[in-house]
Amino acid sequence: MNRLTHVHIEGFKSIREADLDLRPLNVLIGANASGKSSFLSLFRMLNFTMTQGLQLYIGRFGGAESLLHYGSRTTPQMMMTLHYETPRGANRYHARLFHAAADTLVFADESVAFTPIGMGGYGPEKLEQLGSGHKESKVPEAGHQDVGVAQAAFGCITSWRFYQFHDTSETAAIRKESYRDDNRYLRDNAGNLSAYLYGLRETAKPHYDRIVHMVRLAFPEFGDFAIEPLALNDRNVILNWREVGREQLFGPHVLSDGTLRFMALAALLLQPDDRLPAMIVIDEPELGLHPSAIELLGGMLRSVAALTQVIVATQCARLVDEFETQDIVVTERREGATTFRRLDPEPLADWLEDYSIGELWEKNVVGGRP
Repeated sequence: MNRLTHVHIEGFKSIREADLDLRPLNVLIGANASGKSSFLSLFRMLNFTMTQGLQLYIGRFGGAESLLHYGSRTTPQMMMTLHYETPRGANRYHARLFHAAADTLVFADESVAFTPIGMGGYGPEKLEQLGSGHKESKVPEAGHQDVGVAQAAFGCITSWRFYQFHDTSETAAIRKESYRDDNRYLRDNAGNLSAYLYGLRETAKPHYDRIVHMVRLAFPEFGDFAIEPLALNDRNVILNWREVGREQLFGPHVLSDGTLRFMALAALLLQPDDRLPAMIVIDEPELGLHPSAIELLGGMLRSVAALTQVIVATQCARLVDEFETQDIVVTERREGATTFRRLDPEPLADWLEDYSIGELWEKNVVGGRP
């Protein structure tokens, strides 16, 4: 299992400069516009970067001016350094990007490093400088060429996945047909949820059954999915389902937003262990969920954190109550910049005898309020 242990960020969105140590489970709380989404979007940018799609990301999300802290006049460059561990040793990815013509970003420098673990502890660091002046990361190219340290970095970072299931509108991909064979992994917006569940039912039935059971706990009227190749196009499937004890077939268009999101979350968090990303990053998974479903979500997040690393941003005090105090990271804006502070349970011990973490958050004892 590879695990991100520390992140250093400079000049990215609301983050002027920040350091954060990471645990297996990390729950970011804070007011609106405090910087939770800025931190999570770093991993979305990394997803694009590791597929040589950095320029696409920059264009899709407003240009470099919107990514640099208060724009290029205030912050002409951004920097990130990620420290992560694998069973073989300690790794580091570093990138510094500067503002360039046409409102884009170009690498000022990029490097990967690896420090192996031997019988006597850590060995000498192996550093690979990947150059400067390029518009797309050199890690994918070097990784595909079987260049040792870069290949390891490429394998690790591409196994970190960002998810956001907010779009459940009438035209959302999750409500539409999907290609039956698009089932290797669950997409970041769950647009292939029907295909993914179809694949699990055919190849990993015990895990499919766990997902169905969890959805039934949240929504007792739900019986089972009825996902089959479509009669008029057997290469596609759609998220059909049935109620308990009834034969009538329902389509995804009659599912509530919260039900759809919970189905996607259950599929993500209860999938087979060997399919889990090395890190799951989720933005506001509680959106539209009933308190009983939020309790189930908390249990799934705690369970999956024993298998893979989890980073979650939430606005929900009820969900916060599902976690240990030290799992909580308070996100705040101070003098126009985002700060991160992990909670220490010891100073809160007396408070926690009478109140939950969520209640202390609402009372502004732990911070993270407007």
